[in-house]
Amino acid sequence: MKPNHLHRWRVMAALCVVPLLTTSCYSAGSNNWKAVANGVNGDAGPVEIRSLLIVSTEAGKPGRLLGTLVNDSEEEVNVVISDSDDTISVSLPAKGSYPFDTQPATLDTVADIPGSLVSVSVEAGTAQADLEVPVMDGSLKEYRPYLPGN
Repeated sequence: MKPNHLHRWRVMAALCVVPLLTTSCYSAGSNNWKAVANGVNGDAGPVEIRSLLIVSTEAGKPGRLLGTLVNDSEEEVNVVISDSDDTISVSLPAKGSYPFDTQPATLDTVADIPGSLVSVSVEAGTAQADLEVPVMDGSLKEYRPYLPGN
């Protein structure tokens, strides 16, 4: 090979090897994650709010909560979830969770139509998270079983 060609091969080899060597240098860390569900996330003191959303057929009708509450503390925590006219209370065991898909909680009425965001407050002791929670309907088959009345 001519020296010019040898130099090109070395450069091309370096360009291929360097990215392979540097990809293992990055660590995402445990706090660098993204939700993969349609709901919203938040924190109220020791309580993590994960993928919270409401499933309803229309405004003014009942709406079921979906998502999960996680208690990171060593003590039981009482959580109050409220929108403009309804309140739901749940008790979270120490280091436990409350999955709404298996433990139903329903708001009597939802203030807005599916596809909109509804203001919801989540209180855990003196801590509070104010969230804009999406309202979903049965358009996606995954939510149909959770529509109130099904």
